[in-house]
Amino acid sequence: MINPPLLKREKLSVAEIETLDRISQLPDALLVQILSLLPTKDAFTTCVLSKRWHFLWTFVYNLIFTQKSYRDFYEPVVSRDENCSLKIEKFVSFVNHVLNGFVSSKITKFELDATQLFTYTSQIKRWLSFAVEREVKHVVFLSSYTHACVLPESFCNCSSLITLYLRQCCFNDAVIVWKFLKSLKLESVILKDDEILNLLSGCPALERMELDDVGGFRCLKINSSKFKRLDLKNHRLPHDISDRSLEIYAPYLEHLEISGDLGDLQCRLVDVSSLVNAKVNFYISCIKHIRHEREEFISVDDYSCHDYHQSFSILARDYLQKLSCATELTIGSWFTEVPCMWQFNGLLVPELKCKYLTLELCLENFDLNGVAGLLGALPHVETLNIYLTENLLDNYFCDFEENNTDLQSWISSIVFPNLKNITIVNSILVCLNRQKRKWGFRRLVKLSQLLLKKATILKKFLVISKSRMCKKCKKCLTNCWCNFFSDLFDKLYLSRYPTNAKFTFEDQVFRD
Repeated sequence: MINPPLLKREKLSVAEIETLDRISQLPDALLVQILSLLPTKDAFTTCVLSKRWHFLWTFVYNLIFTQKSYRDFYEPVVSRDENCSLKIEKFVSFVNHVLNGFVSSKITKFELDATQLFTYTSQIKRWLSFAVEREVKHVVFLSSYTHACVLPESFCNCSSLITLYLRQCCFNDAVIVWKFLKSLKLESVILKDDEILNLLSGCPALERMELDDVGGFRCLKINSSKFKRLDLKNHRLPHDISDRSLEIYAPYLEHLEISGDLGDLQCRLVDVSSLVNAKVNFYISCIKHIRHEREEFISVDDYSCHDYHQSFSILARDYLQKLSCATELTIGSWFTEVPCMWQFNGLLVPELKCKYLTLELCLENFDLNGVAGLLGALPHVETLNIYLTENLLDNYFCDFEENNTDLQSWISSIVFPNLKNITIVNSILVCLNRQKRKWGFRRLVKLSQLLLKKATILKKFLVISKSRMCKKCKKCLTNCWCNFFSDLFDKLYLSRYPTNAKFTFEDQVFRD
């Protein structure tokens, strides 16, 4: 076994000694409680303070092993590879030393960052089993991105778990028995349909689940009345699966978030009839862009591209129907980017109950008519927040467009009878000196003017401009944002329609 890290006893100042004396007067139980709030490395280092402190750290109820917190133990060497290897060895040595000296019979929280420990599989399993034996309640386990760790059977049957965060792990057909687990977060995990079903059936008390870059399954069915929140981000399917869809059944779900890059995946809401709050700000790609990214140099004619976009148009209308009961909505830019999807002429659009609406719009390519058409389907909205975001996905191979003449004539008759508060915020700190962004800014001005004209009982209109200040040169790096948004405010204030609304402009500066 590698010797535990050596701790240097530094000379304390008079003020530090007096503070230490006052802290030492506290009862042991309170000191242990304080040490348990610290990273384990910091709690361990207190053993050099005095004889009384020598064993206090062994009674803590939280064990937090993050590689970031062990930099003080690392010794620089000549070779970079040797330095990395030495760091890993010292990390492993320290964890073993702490667990061997640990006295507490219970562990409340166990956090382990094993990002670089892909050659220490047996050690990791032993550490996890150690936590299970002490009836751990909260676990954060981050495995290596390149080598997924197979969870030990004892961990899969840990009935004491309440919250769990796993990254890059494998279950390998293990039977899950987490009967008291309430919160689960999975990141970078592949689960087939039967595996996600097995997982959910083993968590009867689960209330919320977050899936980040988790893929493989095409059906998510949750019938538990206790399950209230689902966050789904960057869901993916293997390229060889022809059916590019994911269906969600969650009749008792109250809070839903679908975000990130879904590529060509069509995520369908089959039953979410209890939704109160929904956030659907994911983005999608044109089929031409997807095939180019996969290096599939196959010609896709305009008609195929047209069908592809129309399928997402149908999906968008389906979302409106399924989200009709939610009172708070956040909608991403893709609802306005899919061409023609807001041509509601002749289509029956459900009346949504939403009162609080947030739009996250890409400044470069949001559809002005689409946004107006969406607002026309939301007559009960009282508060509207518009956040301008950066273009995360450029479908530069897509040249599909649709005539919006009918939609424009329909928009002229729209009113926003309950809209009281409007806030426009630029949430990206980038320069506007780009032609597409200037065009987008003109669309934003037109949209703002439309809102002013059609909001009959408007009370407040707030414009927030964010800029970034360079610490070295003390100059604004995004000064054009200030200029453009100040110009937007002036245009709205001068051309405002008869209204008693309060107009406010805020310039927020962030420093590097």
